Amino acid sequence: MYGNGQGKASLNDFSAYLLEEHGFQISKQSLDERFNEQAVRFLSGVLATQLAGGIGLDRFTGLEAHFNRVMLKDSTRWRLPDHYAEHYKGYGGNSKSQAMISVQYEFDLLHQQTACIELTAGIKNDHKDCREHLGEATPGDLYLRDLGYISLDYLFDLQDRKAFFLNKCSPNHQLCSLEEQPIDFVALKKKMTKTGAQFYEQPVKVGSTTRKLACRMVLVRLPEQVYQEKIRVKTQKTKSYGYTLSKQNRARSAFTIFITNVQSDQLTAQQVSELYRLRWQIELNFKAWKSIANIHYVKSMKIHRFECQLLARFIWLMAHWGAYACICHWAYRQSKTYCSLWKFYRQESMNHHRIRACNRGENITGNWLFILFSKANRQLKKEKRKHKIHYEDLFKLLFKPLT
Repeated sequence: MYGNGQGKASLNDFSAYLLEEHGFQISKQSLDERFNEQAVRFLSGVLATQLAGGIGLDRFTGLEAHFNRVMLKDSTRWRLPDHYAEHYKGYGGNSKSQAMISVQYEFDLLHQQTACIELTAGIKNDHKDCREHLGEATPGDLYLRDLGYISLDYLFDLQDRKAFFLNKCSPNHQLCSLEEQPIDFVALKKKMTKTGAQFYEQPVKVGSTTRKLACRMVLVRLPEQVYQEKIRVKTQKTKSYGYTLSKQNRARSAFTIFITNVQSDQLTAQQVSELYRLRWQIELNFKAWKSIANIHYVKSMKIHRFECQLLARFIWLMAHWGAYACICHWAYRQSKTYCSLWKFYRQESMNHHRIRACNRGENITGNWLFILFSKANRQLKKEKRKHKIHYEDLFKLLFKPLT
């Protein structure tokens, strides 16, 4: 039973559905007993098997000449009823939820493959998650992460594993030249403003006074209006703490600062800037999950039933993701158009009976796929937006495809 109302369905609704659709009669009490720890383990195993299967698309973006995978990772959180706090602890406090869940989601953008979906307590931050999963990188992978995941241990570990990182530099990280002279952002700002340069790069060391990692710094000069707004916000914040911004901090605010161990012959400074923008693709998935699949809608129920229903939604999402990736790939090859993930999930949420019939072994799989492919260039077509570019088109602009 799937659809926008699944999260609101009662046990009695589920019981009636099983009778109507499958001829299986069960009381709501007996059904409730089947939402147990064993059921949670079973559905977790189904999801893990599903993610391990892969899609196997033959895609050429130009990036595969340099990297084995392009890994994005981020998390999304939402509040839960307080009685879930034993399993999913929240931040607490008068205005905070006692219970909160975090979903850690890792995705290989190059191969359109989900690597990990993990349910954790909301109080577990991204930095801690990063420390626990440092051993999963393989040589040739490129990791794009939000600042919340970044630490010196993380950077050193990727370097040791012959993997690559590309991320914004934390304001807490010190930057110096290879000769360990502090970076003079005042002089760089003056020079780039005078010449009109948009990008600047140099080898640097990043870290603390006791431990530094040699890497590459890429500066992207911000528009003046954006810079002035950053200065206004920072000035107000520092004033409330009783101190003022230094000249170096003010000048540093004029740039978006990236650090990476990818060499300039693999990614130019402009490619570094554009490629990091692709990290926001993961936010589009979160938006679709919450708006279409309602993963964040929770009514009061026992913990095992909540976990089963949440895992079932992810199984549904991942099953449809595979179909979406294939159809989107086909549509581009046929007509140079892309499919909208939002439209796809919305269409399928209204026609969920088709995939359930496929799972029951009814002979409609061909018809279901035919309908989806028929919709690709019309009902599922991604609309072009001004100043917006699809990430695969960005790949083709930035990187020369393999020949």
